[in-house]
Amino acid sequence: MHMGYIFLGLAAFSPLAIHGLLGLNGAALLMFAHGLSVAAAFALCGEIRQRTGTLDYAELGGLAKSVPVLGLLFGFVAMASVGLPGFANFAGEILVFFGATAALPSTGYLMMITIIIGVWGVVVSAIYMLRAYRNIFWGPIAARWESLADISPTALYSVVLLLIPLMIAGFYPQFILKMVATLIPQ
Repeated sequence: MHMGYIFLGLAAFSPLAIHGLLGLNGAALLMFAHGLSVAAAFALCGEIRQRTGTLDYAELGGLAKSVPVLGLLFGFVAMASVGLPGFANFAGEILVFFGATAALPSTGYLMMITIIIGVWGVVVSAIYMLRAYRNIFWGPIAARWESLADISPTALYSVVLLLIPLMIAGFYPQFILKMVATLIPQ
């Protein structure tokens, strides 16, 4: 999903248009955000697999009762990944969509169709991430998961260190965009 939005932002780039850099800036911000959010998601999935020996949704459920900190962090990462406002993923996605919309006069209906599909991608990704979160952490807990140890301190600090810049860039995207602007010839 994120790669598609990045390509949409690149496709919307037009050095001749007044808003031609919106999509490119959004793509750059989304690359930053995607890298951090996916790294955090992989770290948390690794913690789940290490503790349970599986990542099969059918075997998991109710883990928030025994590993509440891991569940909270997974919720933050899921919300970042689906582009909830307050995270850099949202700022990147909105810039990509604004850039693609600004490119409509020169690209026509093909870009409009792509934007519509992209917006539906946001909805679909929110559905599957929220379902994954619900299936893993909520509902009845199997007896074998009741005594799981919560997230290790090393993983906790690693994931928090990934979430902090996601939130800083979510509330203040210029933090990243200023660095990107120095790399783009004007």
